[in-house]
Amino acid sequence: MINLRFHIVSIVAIFLALAIGMFAGSTLLDRATVEVLKGRQKSLDTRNADLRSENDRLRTALESQVPADEAFGTQVLPELLPDTIGERPVLLIAVRGIDEDVVRALQASIRDAGGAPLGIVWLDARVDLDQPETADQVATALGIDAAKDKVKAAVVGELAQGLIAAASPVEDDSADSADSADPDLTTTTIEPSTPDPALDVLSRLVDADLLDWESPNEGEPGSRTLPTGGLDVVLLSGEGAELRPNQIVVPLVRALAARLTGVIVGEVRNPRTALEVIDQDGVPARGTFVDPLRDDDDLSGRLITVDDVDEPFGRLAIVLALGELPGLSTGSYGIAESASQPFPTPSG
Repeated sequence: MINLRFHIVSIVAIFLALAIGMFAGSTLLDRATVEVLKGRQKSLDTRNADLRSENDRLRTALESQVPADEAFGTQVLPELLPDTIGERPVLLIAVRGIDEDVVRALQASIRDAGGAPLGIVWLDARVDLDQPETADQVATALGIDAAKDKVKAAVVGELAQGLIAAASPVEDDSADSADSADPDLTTTTIEPSTPDPALDVLSRLVDADLLDWESPNEGEPGSRTLPTGGLDVVLLSGEGAELRPNQIVVPLVRALAARLTGVIVGEVRNPRTALEVIDQDGVPARGTFVDPLRDDDDLSGRLITVDDVDEPFGRLAIVLALGELPGLSTGSYGIAESASQPFPTPSG
């Protein structure tokens, strides 16, 4: 006969079995979960160790590249350059704020290549044409009388006119003169030609203390007169520039490109090692300055752009481009994604 004690024992046994089952099940499940997590953690630790090892190898490789790059710029590059350009006058126009040592190194490379650098014209806030007061001062120095909304265009046009006049081809008529000379004449009087007044556009701004024209020879006064022809112009801007591109540099590039082909524009970034580029925050991407010019359909086929003038290969690219003028009319050189190749292919 089933009594109350039996029921009590049965109920206790059932709950005891349920408790034992729940305890055993939860213990086994936790143990399995822990084993899975341990496996995943071990896999992640192994992967992280491999990545750290690979990162160390890459850092070592990058560090070992620094001396080679420096040696190329200081020892190899000068040996590659002689007679690349010829004795043509070259003027650098650069914006203050970019690395000045890079600009001077480019000028030295041009000299090493046989060119005749005329110095560096430095642009700064004194020629900020987006500021009405500054634009008026520049216009007054150049003798420009224009409506306020046309002052910027007029100033850029005046600057471009002077540079275009200086860049015009030099005609060599010495042979024709010799062939047509009358042997019976004993004296010949040659009237000097009147210089184009546009050629003193930069010197007028220097006299008004609105820009600086740095001599190509340190410690010596340089010429502040543009040549009567044959001038090559290189315009430089980039990281740290005091003037935004559209304040004067890009409008001047457009005005020059409207009349000339093969206008050279270079981008300068503060010199850094490859490791510093990786480690530092806020490093501008290559092409930040020149990419909008490369993408401009109105300038297509008329500009030569170099996006790494702060690197030895970038300076080599500009020198080679100068050496290929006037045959070379366009090209995108450097290491930015928008560049077509590192530097021009020498024709000779």
